[in-house]
Amino acid sequence: TVLLNTLRGRYASQASSIEVFNYGFGGEKVINSRNRFFSALNATRPDVLLLMEGANDIPAGEDGAASSAGNEIRIWVAEAKARGIRVFLATPTPGRPGGNRTIQPVLLVDYANRMRRVAEQEAVTLVDVYTLMLPDVQRYIGVDGLHPNELGYGRLADLFFQAIQAALQVRKA
Repeated sequence: TVLLNTLRGRYASQASSIEVFNYGFGGEKVINSRNRFFSALNATRPDVLLLMEGANDIPAGEDGAASSAGNEIRIWVAEAKARGIRVFLATPTPGRPGGNRTIQPVLLVDYANRMRRVAEQEAVTLVDVYTLMLPDVQRYIGVDGLHPNELGYGRLADLFFQAIQAALQVRKA
């Protein structure tokens, strides 16, 4: 909602054609959701995809979990690109120490690096949420140590908005 309002406010002449759909599903793992992802693409037919997935795949450090999720994200990105969709791929949020759902930092860094590689190899825009939110993790991540709080969701919206603006806004010479 924050991102939608920001986009519509900034691009008022296009506001009626701007839609933002949230197909996030709590607790779902990337490796189990390919069909739901493709169904969402079919239902919405977006021009742009903001993709931030995978945190549910890595918390316990299960053998190969980050690798499997990273490979699945690569499939999703390739499919979106094949459909002519512009992809913005995000790294995960950093964990807040002391929370009851904190993911080990080494696992988050590993997964963030996997997303960086996917973005580079697939030539899509990276939104480096991990790096940009890490200095203020106490401010942006809720008490569970994993999910953003209200300020954090606002920061996420701002990071995606900045990436969209940098990549897509036409600049006058």
